[in-house]
Amino acid sequence: MKDKQRKLDYSKYKKLMKKHKKELNFLNNRVNSNPWEFSFIINYLVETLKFMQDYYELGYNIWQSEESLNEIKKTLKDTIKAYEDWDNYEAEYYHLNEDDVFIVTLDDKKKCYTIDYKYPELYTVDSIQQFSKEYNKKRDTFFKLLSKNIEKWWD
Repeated sequence: MKDKQRKLDYSKYKKLMKKHKKELNFLNNRVNSNPWEFSFIINYLVETLKFMQDYYELGYNIWQSEESLNEIKKTLKDTIKAYEDWDNYEAEYYHLNEDDVFIVTLDDKKKCYTIDYKYPELYTVDSIQQFSKEYNKKRDTFFKLLSKNIEKWWD
């Protein structure tokens, strides 16, 4: 029975490896074609964190004590969540769906389009400063969690 469970766990581990290697290879190809885009580096790092999180959740061949394993799982989860909060903040703040942001109207007489913001209050100096402050705070939270915990995330 133990052998059967071990084989099943190993099979899950192999699937997990294949899934994350595929995503990392995809990101690697994007970095090769656009090496100047900083977000690819961050995406590669975050995908690696997601792999580590899945690996520890699976629990196959883990040599950590239960206490340290729980701490690793928690800090990985918190760090990934901080990244997602940072990454999604701009879209949440500015409603970056074109239909939500712009009003496009056609002036038949002039044969041209005019574009206005649907929510001009989001584009005031005060609003942009508030956005920048919160954005920087979310970014810094992610990097602080990363720097504080990265050396603990090994097995």
